[in-house]
Amino acid sequence: MKTLTTDSIKIALNRVGIYKIKISDKEYIGSSCNIGSRLKHHLWSLQHLKHHNRTMENLFNKYGINNIYFEIIEECSEEVLIEREAFYIKTLNPYINHILDPQSLVKDEVYRKRISESRKK
Repeated sequence: MKTLTTDSIKIALNRVGIYKIKISDKEYIGSSCNIGSRLKHHLWSLQHLKHHNRTMENLFNKYGINNIYFEIIEECSEEVLIEREAFYIKTLNPYINHILDPQSLVKDEVYRKRISESRKK
């Protein structure tokens, strides 16, 4: 795992897939069409006390910037991104994702695809 800094994030720019953030011994699983950009947003919002996940924000505030790490755990296509994220959340049961229901992620993606397809007609 690499330390989550603006310099280390550069390796993840424009990569599509699933990533893990680790603070102390707690983990978070996320997905993005541009992992580097998403990680930069996580870091910025944590540093400015504006992160949407209060658990992650609290851990960051407690352990500091020197104890936050990331890794890309799978690169995949955008078409299966949400499904793969749900798989890792269900399999790894990461502490910081405790508020997420992997099934709702899959259902939301199916719903979004149906709406998108209906608008194309």
